[in-house]
Amino acid sequence: MSVIYLTRRTCKLSKDIGRLVVRDNNEIKVSVPAINVSGVVVSSDAQISTQVIRMLLAQGSYIVYTDWQGRFAGVTTAKRGDINNIFLQSNVYCDEAKRLHMVRYIVSVKLTNQIEVLKIYAKYRNSLMLQQAAQRLAYYYAQIEKASTIDELRGIEGICAKEYFEVFDEVINPVGFIWKGRTRRPAKDEINALLNYGYAFLEREVRVLSIGAGLDERMGLLHVNNGRKDSLIYDLMELVRQSVTDKLVLYSLCRKRIKKEDFEQHDEAYMLTGEGREKWLSIYEMWMQKDRQGRSLIKRAIKAFIQEMKDCNGGEICAI
Repeated sequence: MSVIYLTRRTCKLSKDIGRLVVRDNNEIKVSVPAINVSGVVVSSDAQISTQVIRMLLAQGSYIVYTDWQGRFAGVTTAKRGDINNIFLQSNVYCDEAKRLHMVRYIVSVKLTNQIEVLKIYAKYRNSLMLQQAAQRLAYYYAQIEKASTIDELRGIEGICAKEYFEVFDEVINPVGFIWKGRTRRPAKDEINALLNYGYAFLEREVRVLSIGAGLDERMGLLHVNNGRKDSLIYDLMELVRQSVTDKLVLYSLCRKRIKKEDFEQHDEAYMLTGEGREKWLSIYEMWMQKDRQGRSLIKRAIKAFIQEMKDCNGGEICAI
């Protein structure tokens, strides 16, 4: 199964009998059997016909709308998950002890993945600094079980995120990029720009799979529910940020698949060029579908999350 990306405002997706056809300035760029398409990502002002929307909904595919920087805007899908999972999620959310258990689970998975990344690059770079950083995170991992409140666990997660990103320059500098510390928006360097772009893609993947799992994206456990963001999505992203996005970003840079010329600067903000975004799409889909099967990693993580809720609440896991 494949995903179609409409990245330019001049792109248009239409239906031709049983095929989906992508045109750019009226020139055919892609023509594929509709049945082979699991989803379509519509960026910026690209166009998609009503006939295509109906066809995709009928076959259970999704349509995600993003801005030109890949940030999520909305999703159209006919998928409806098991409502029992929403009842389960609500039960866990409303029970302080069960919620604490689930937050402990999220933080422990995230720290495990952070430690793994640091150990991989400590060996690859023969770096004592990265070895020591991994050891410091291992110390905080041991504190997770001792934490008695969600705020304590949030504190551990925050400290470890700071420690993790503080040593990123030890991984990146030999590749020729300068790391200025983690900055979100605006991204103050190329690495942050690529991380931001990659996390936007991860958010889209998590949203689509969480819908199929029948979870309420507004009801988070670790992240604060303030009505301004879908907190559960960010909870689920924490389970796979390092194993999916960070590893892909580092792979792209260390293998020089993405280079300095693939970025541009506007005022203080760095971002991928149009050509850089095209390169990322190619690398990303290879990583997600073939080499690393990133979507399978995300799917398994969501299944494990639901199973963990079942274990502390009773009941059986539902299939995604």
